[in-house]
Amino acid sequence: MRSLSALFRRRAPSGLDADPPGATEVRLGDEHDDALLARVRAAVRAAGGQMGRPDWGVGGSQEIVTYRVTLPEGQLRLRAETYVGLSLSGPPVLVQTLLSSVNESVAKGSPARTEPVSKWPV
Repeated sequence: MRSLSALFRRRAPSGLDADPPGATEVRLGDEHDDALLARVRAAVRAAGGQMGRPDWGVGGSQEIVTYRVTLPEGQLRLRAETYVGLSLSGPPVLVQTLLSSVNESVAKGSPARTEPVSKWPV
């Protein structure tokens, strides 16, 4: 089994921290909600996309894990940050499309959360 440090190796800055102008960012839920993260992964795969390897970092008492989400229509950023939660950002149309797909998994009886993902702005 690989160690956590091997899984979350800190790489050179990859441009994941900057959102393009006009990007939307929404809070999906708690940063430690593994079921929610699994639903997001499933929605990305269903949309024909993929999630890149996690980019991990620590700033003070906050741990931040960022994923680049690549869809056929463009890219999004998924970030799990201590005290902030799990957030999704990118072009508004792509964010809304992925949110709708994640919420459909709840409607179909996914064993994950029972309520839809909120659309709270971060």
